[in-house]
Amino acid sequence: MAQHLELKRLSLGIVAGKPGPNGWDFISPYTAADFTYLQETDGMEWIQDVRRIKGLEDLHVDSVVEHCPPPMSKAMAMYVRFSSSIDNSFADFLRNEMVQR
Repeated sequence: MAQHLELKRLSLGIVAGKPGPNGWDFISPYTAADFTYLQETDGMEWIQDVRRIKGLEDLHVDSVVEHCPPPMSKAMAMYVRFSSSIDNSFADFLRNEMVQR
């Protein structure tokens, strides 16, 4: 898609897991710089594909929040932490990579 379309605007809705009654209150979100490395980890490779889209004038990123159980594995903890980052640092990371300046 990135190679064949000339997109000017893109809206991404990314499913986010929000656990229990406290949600992300005690979760430290990833920073925008963290995504440079996280995009190469298992389950996060899709980020590399998305960021190949270049030259946008506008990028809108929203979390589509779904409730999930508290994390009981390292992978689920990583997903919940990622989820807490979508609207802010992950959106900043993608804008920095994809929006023309």
